[in-house]
Amino acid sequence: MNLKGWGGNMKKISMIVLTLSISYFCSVDARAEVKNSEMLSTTSSYDQRVEEYNKKWLKKNQSTASLEDSKSIPNGLNRQLINQILEIEDQIIQQPDNPALYTHLGTLKAAEGHLHSAIRLYKKTLFLNPLDEAGNFRLGYTYLLTGDRQEAIRYFKKTIIVNPSHASAYSGLGSAYLKNENFEEAATYLKKAVLLQPSMVTAQKELGDAYNKLMQTKKALLHYNIAVNVYPDFDSAHFNLAIIYKRLGKTHKAIHHFKEVIRIDPERMSAQIELGETYLKAGKSRNAIKVYKQALKLQPFNHLAKKGLDEAYLNWSKSSNPKSLEEVKRFSQLTDYVQN
Repeated sequence: MNLKGWGGNMKKISMIVLTLSISYFCSVDARAEVKNSEMLSTTSSYDQRVEEYNKKWLKKNQSTASLEDSKSIPNGLNRQLINQILEIEDQIIQQPDNPALYTHLGTLKAAEGHLHSAIRLYKKTLFLNPLDEAGNFRLGYTYLLTGDRQEAIRYFKKTIIVNPSHASAYSGLGSAYLKNENFEEAATYLKKAVLLQPSMVTAQKELGDAYNKLMQTKKALLHYNIAVNVYPDFDSAHFNLAIIYKRLGKTHKAIHHFKEVIRIDPERMSAQIELGETYLKAGKSRNAIKVYKQALKLQPFNHLAKKGLDEAYLNWSKSSNPKSLEEVKRFSQLTDYVQN
């Protein structure tokens, strides 16, 4: 028997078993939302992926779901990711001690939606190289996506030790502290993030959130405005601007930003209700009627929309002096209202 050859075959078999084990464990706890997967696979910069993930994923406050969701991934994209994963797994067989390969595979798994699998792979990266900058950062960010803020904070801080100028790590720390309602700490790290990278719109918006919670309204407005100037479709920044302007009595600006939210997300009921209420307070009953009617098309039994519509009808009846409120309602069914 050729013991040398047998030993070589056993080594290959062991590597294959290791890789198959990684593949198996990476198949659980999946989340594969179509827009996120498309964006993650086509964006070249991981920092840009972080920005988009933060806006799309954290907005919905979700982390993982069943493997059934992966059926919604377009076949072309799904096949592309699978091919890339298989390619990296083949490379791991040849280079099992290369930390960059585990980081790359973790990134692909995160793009596919398998966050817990990505975490295991990033930990393999750090087992091989504890000071790996990308491994620490991506592990921190993936923990943030799963809702484990303490672990996220731990690895973001390790990232900053390795690279004190890592803007996205400061942004991630700010996000984690903001979610933990530690607003002072959140503002501290988010300020560092935007100083290093002013175009980081999520950090700008979240810095606005922190200042808003700290009752520093002028600073909050400044950073919300920077966010929407850099990224005009940032609906949550527009919404927060509108709420502050409404509170300050700046009706025109509040209406503008509520309309921007509805333009970006026509089904956002909170913006519809707030816009209707703002029109009512401004004495624009006809505009309020149109907004509330649109809201009721989306949610026919929404109590706030029905109450607001009745109030708008009543205010209009007083100003236009019709014979009855029912006449106002009948007339409104035949009338289109101007936006302003």
